[in-house]
Amino acid sequence: MWGAHCDGTIALIPAERRRLRILREARNLLAHRVPLDGDRLRHLVEELCR
Repeated sequence: MWGAHCDGTIALIPAERRRLRILREARNLLAHRVPLDGDRLRHLVEELCR
């Protein structure tokens, strides 16, 4: 979905773009078995609770 947004195939409002970016970053880190640190985890939790 991020690729589609970057290619201009889909348009996202700023809040959707922010949420997708945070989720993508968290997914990529966890896929490489990198723990989420305090700030990244806090941003993820805040975004999921909105």
